[in-house]
Amino acid sequence: YNVFYSSVQESRKSVQAFIQRINQKPEQTIVRLCVQL
Repeated sequence: YNVFYSSVQESRKSVQAFIQRINQKPEQTIVRLCVQL
């Protein structure tokens, strides 16, 4: 259970970092997402 909780915290951190990156460079991130799709 503790392992699951720590992994949830880590994923939340990475999601927040991802959102910050999108806010800093929205156009570049959108282009990258479109290319991946």
